[in-house]
Amino acid sequence: MISLFFVHTPYHLLLASGIALAKKNSNTNVLVIYRDFEFDDSYFEKSASLYRKTLVLFGNLDHSKSGLLGKLSYQRLFFRNIRRIKELFRKEGVAKIYVFNDQRVENKKAMQFCTDSRNCKVTYVEDGSAVYSSSSSPRKHANSIVQEMKRIIYCLNEPADSSAILGSSKLINEQVVLFPELVRTELTKRKVTELTAEELTASIRFLFGSVIDKIDSLEYSVVIFLDLYDFVSCFIDRYMAVITSIIYLCKNMNKTVYVKYHPREEKKYASHLQSFSERVYFIDKTIPSEAVNCKCERKVIFIGSLSTSLITASKISKDVLRVSIMKLLSLEDKNLRMVFERLGVMIPENQEELFGLIEDFFMAR
Repeated sequence: MISLFFVHTPYHLLLASGIALAKKNSNTNVLVIYRDFEFDDSYFEKSASLYRKTLVLFGNLDHSKSGLLGKLSYQRLFFRNIRRIKELFRKEGVAKIYVFNDQRVENKKAMQFCTDSRNCKVTYVEDGSAVYSSSSSPRKHANSIVQEMKRIIYCLNEPADSSAILGSSKLINEQVVLFPELVRTELTKRKVTELTAEELTASIRFLFGSVIDKIDSLEYSVVIFLDLYDFVSCFIDRYMAVITSIIYLCKNMNKTVYVKYHPREEKKYASHLQSFSERVYFIDKTIPSEAVNCKCERKVIFIGSLSTSLITASKISKDVLRVSIMKLLSLEDKNLRMVFERLGVMIPENQEELFGLIEDFFMAR
């Protein structure tokens, strides 16, 4: 009997491999990876020993969702992926599947195949900060007909938009997260298991040990984790004003600044960051922030807004100063703010307080 891991991002691969390492039985693991982010074969050279096989499915990099033809093409890729997933269930005895996104149509079908077999269980693994936040996918009445059509077209047991909150599908049996005690209330009705700091660190070292060794020492520096551009586009001027102020402050203090793109970023920041090309260092976006964390030995500041990187850094090393600029951007998420506070992530009220945190951190012995 095999276990299937459905991953969409480097972070998913990291957590999946942490679980696979803990299982210590590679013959029962199959990695199913969607082409939703840029990667090369080197990504899987290390992970290959943890999985009996790796199946690459079509993803967001393989199509354009713009226009009617693009959207129709997108649906066609879903059907192709579903056929390949169904083939796995037909040829192999599947005991468990691990999903990170229960809103994706192909994953809904995989969960359905699993529950239909009766001997298979569905485990939801956290997709970052979503399991701790207050956010949910909006349910617009205008989309109800479209969602019902999807349910009929794909023969889904539940509506295509039923998982407004990631991890809330009724087909899920259990969950794996970094901080079980901080999971949002809606996800506490079923068993929640912890992925420990030791398991996470072991996975990071196993997958990215050679990459970590090549990263420059990050001591006495600031690492800025940029949000996905589409998320901040509606307030990009305010967002870039905050980022710019941090860069100039650090340069005046003679501190190195590193910028890390979101793994699904598509170069939309280019025009905004062009003037900083000589003032900052850009970290390869295919390297997970967790691997960057392992290079932080002393006097390093991580800055993000609602970034998962601030949460995982809290799991790996509390020596790094973690700062969320969510209040400077007027981003309100009551649950996530509470989680950050409990994890020791600093949330400055204004620019003056932010600058004070940075200055005091570097001046302290």
